[in-house]
Amino acid sequence: MTTHVTNQGQPELEISDKQTGAIRYLEHGSPHWRIRWHYHDEYELHLIVASSGKMFIGDYIGTFHPGCLVLTGPRVPHNWVTYAPDGTHYELRDHVVHFDHDTLTGAVALLPELAMLQPLLERARYGIEFLHCGAIAEKYILRIKESDGAARVGYFCELLDLFARSPDQ
Repeated sequence: MTTHVTNQGQPELEISDKQTGAIRYLEHGSPHWRIRWHYHDEYELHLIVASSGKMFIGDYIGTFHPGCLVLTGPRVPHNWVTYAPDGTHYELRDHVVHFDHDTLTGAVALLPELAMLQPLLERARYGIEFLHCGAIAEKYILRIKESDGAARVGYFCELLDLFARSPDQ
C-alpha cells in the first residue's frame, strides 16, 4: 500500500511500503493516481514507453516521448503529464525502478568497484535525462522486473554502470 501526504500547492510526499529488497519495480498506465506532482525518499529511474507530454523534474520543464529515460534522486519533485485526447487510456505508459540511497551507499562502502557510481548518484540529486539509451535500458529494466535475488542486483548494477559511462546525459 502506498500513501501520500497532501500539502496544498506543494508536491506530495509519497511514502511507499518497502517491498522485500532494495530494488523495486513499478509500472502504470495513464491515467493513474500516481501521475501527480510528488516526491519520495528513493531514487527513481523512469522510462516512458507510450505517450508524450511535459515532464517536470525539480525546476526543469521539458517534453517527453517514448524512450525518454530520467533518473531522479531522493526527494526531487517530479511529474510526467501526458497529453492525450479525453478518454485516451494507455495500458502501460512507463516502467519505473525505485532504489534506496542508504542501501546503495552501503554497497559502495562494501564493494569499492561500485564507487564509480557515486558521481552518477550525486548528479541524480537534480535529475538526469539519458539520451539515446531508452531501448537498451528497457531490456535491463524488464530483466530487473522478471528476476529476483542476485540476478536482479546484477542487472541493476549493469544498468547503473551503463548510465555512469554514458556520454549522452
